[in-house]
Amino acid sequence: MGADLAYADLRFAVWSHANLSEARLVHASLMSADLADSQLREVNLSGSTLSGTRLMRSDLRSADLTGAEPDNARLTGANLTRANLTHANLKGADLAGADLQGANLTDADLTHANLAGANLRGANRTRTKFTTEEDWSIPAPDSTESSAG
Repeated sequence: MGADLAYADLRFAVWSHANLSEARLVHASLMSADLADSQLREVNLSGSTLSGTRLMRSDLRSADLTGAEPDNARLTGANLTRANLTHANLKGADLAGADLQGANLTDADLTHANLAGANLRGANRTRTKFTTEEDWSIPAPDSTESSAG
């Protein structure tokens, strides 16, 4: 079991390269914090405020971000495999190159999010809000790619 930082005020904290795996950060305020290159596997960030938080290249595999507010967060290259993002507000988030394979995006809001190069294979996109229909062109759960050769 990781650290219990529920309801903590960690705004503007600089914890890049930190290991917070399995930590409990329920309803914590991490607005504009720097957690780039951090280990956050199985962390519980449900209901947390992550507006503008830097999470580039962080490992968030199987993290719980239910109802979290990572709007305008920088998640480029982050590993969100099997993460729970149900009801998460990802408006304007930078998810370029992020791995969201098998993630739960039910009722998540990804309007104006940068999804360039993001992997959404096997992700549950039930009622997920995207900016354009083009966002839906990112490989769907059961799609197959043809190879030219």
